[in-house]
Amino acid sequence: MLLRRITEHVTAQNWTAVALDFAIVVTGVFIGLQVSNWNDARGDLNEEQRYYEQLLVDLALDVETAEIAIKVAKRNDDAADLVFEAVTDEEFEIGDPTMLAVSFEMASYGFIPLTKSDTFDELKSTGSFRLLRNKTLKREIIDYYGDLSDSRQWDASLRQVQQNYSFAAAGLLDRDQLRSMWDTSIHVSEDEARRIIEQAKLRPSLINHLAPLASVQDRLRNDSIIMRDRANALSDSIKAEIQ
Repeated sequence: MLLRRITEHVTAQNWTAVALDFAIVVTGVFIGLQVSNWNDARGDLNEEQRYYEQLLVDLALDVETAEIAIKVAKRNDDAADLVFEAVTDEEFEIGDPTMLAVSFEMASYGFIPLTKSDTFDELKSTGSFRLLRNKTLKREIIDYYGDLSDSRQWDASLRQVQQNYSFAAAGLLDRDQLRSMWDTSIHVSEDEARRIIEQAKLRPSLINHLAPLASVQDRLRNDSIIMRDRANALSDSIKAEIQ
């Protein structure tokens, strides 16, 4: 319709009308582009908000994981201390035979705090980092996941230390005792606990591998504290941005 009208105006050499029609066309195209750009920008803002909210959920889980890891590291460290005392102190008195027996197994445990990086991985794989307009916050997010990932490069060494002790302690608890540990139904008599201690004393490698376990738990505990504190700090930065 508009094209036919423009053609008629050109044929009639009505240049004022042609200019007016042209202006209408340009204005319409401009408005259409602006509306499209506005819609795209609004969509990008919604996506940015969604990613920030997802990151907050992931970071909250990281804090929870770190808190658990801190408690588990202390529990395992206490277990190793109890075992060390039992096999090195000739005047050691058995308080709780079941706890002592369990400690021989628990001393080898370790809980490695890993970040929940689902949202971060999605930002990378989809190229959506461009949606995060705050460059300082974007760098803080990248550094958080990158630094904590780099800190896990020693995990194989930590596991090896735990495995060395685990091999040395293998067989001190029988299959039924190990199985009942998981449903907390385990019960060990004082005589059985004494038998475990005497067998452990005959294994020099077990005593030798106890000391390095302390450094393992210290590392896991310190990593967890760093993870918790940095997750909380990053959460505060994100909250400040979206508010």
